Amino acid sequence: MKKQLLLILLATGMVCPLLAQDADPADTLEGWRKGGVLGVNFNQIAVNNWVAGGQNAVTITTLMNLNAKYKRDKIEWESTLDVAYGLNRREDEGTQKTDDKIDLASKLGYSIGNKWFLTGLLNFKTQFAGGFNYPNDSVKISDFMAPGYLTVSAGFDYKPNDHFSIYLSPITGKFTFVNNTLLSNAGAFGVDPGDKFRAEFGGYVRLQVNKDILENVNFQTRAEFFANYSENPGNIDVFWETLINMKVNDFLSANITATLIYDDDILIDKNGDGTATSPGTQFKEVLGIGVSYKFGN
Repeated sequence: MKKQLLLILLATGMVCPLLAQDADPADTLEGWRKGGVLGVNFNQIAVNNWVAGGQNAVTITTLMNLNAKYKRDKIEWESTLDVAYGLNRREDEGTQKTDDKIDLASKLGYSIGNKWFLTGLLNFKTQFAGGFNYPNDSVKISDFMAPGYLTVSAGFDYKPNDHFSIYLSPITGKFTFVNNTLLSNAGAFGVDPGDKFRAEFGGYVRLQVNKDILENVNFQTRAEFFANYSENPGNIDVFWETLINMKVNDFLSANITATLIYDDDILIDKNGDGTATSPGTQFKEVLGIGVSYKFGN
């Protein structure tokens, strides 16, 4: 529990300096724009002699969705950082992780006309802490850098406006890291048993939308598709994440995050017997109400 609380405090500590900065784009370096959503969501249940049943429980989730953009002449550089970590503590079941992600992306483009850019992209994904096969918290199924994903690609980016882009890359390297001996020996996340690294080469498509769809309602979605040229190119890996942030006032907000993943190399325990036998679609939805701060563009 102490380790998880330390991670939350670390994430909160990262938020505080950002809140202290002036978010006015006019005060940033020439050519730069920045923005983001920072939040902490809480949920608490307390019962005493409650005949309908129930348990005392506390849930806390921190999230950061930050972006920075540079534009001058024909050069455009965009970077985003998505971080989330959540814990739930129940009276009789202890502490369990509810959310955990680190997602850093950077895209550098050179305009070649008609809203097209010659672009290079780098994307890194992993998590803060170990995940377990709950309710059995002795069986670890993931960890920091297990998995870790690094995508490096070159291609073309079509950006008709500031809210939408579609990136097409015929030259993409996808690298999977499993920096945990037990998971590596089990061949988790597509690596050969005993290996901690796997490299794939293929084609990649990335679609992004970031737009205020209503007053005080921001919609963001990102969909990524990867096909391995040499191994089952028809079995396309999919990562699709959507964030809707609804602002009540300057600080109170509600947000919904939905994530869908399909990776042909990740086997799923569909029967709940502890044995992962076949790939499948992963889905996660998080609804939060709490303190939020949106700044910039």
